[in-house]
Amino acid sequence: MGIEIERKFLLTGTTWKHLAPGTSYRQGYLNSAKERTVRVRTIDDKGFL
Repeated sequence: MGIEIERKFLLTGTTWKHLAPGTSYRQGYLNSAKERTVRVRTIDDKGFL
């Protein structure tokens, strides 16, 4: 399984906001064990495992 890399950047000002449409994310975990993790994620009206 691949490694997930999360990067965060701080932006100054709000002039960029009109360029990025909003997306609603919800995320939860069904099972978390040392060997595996099962994540459920909804993005707008679509669901993913």
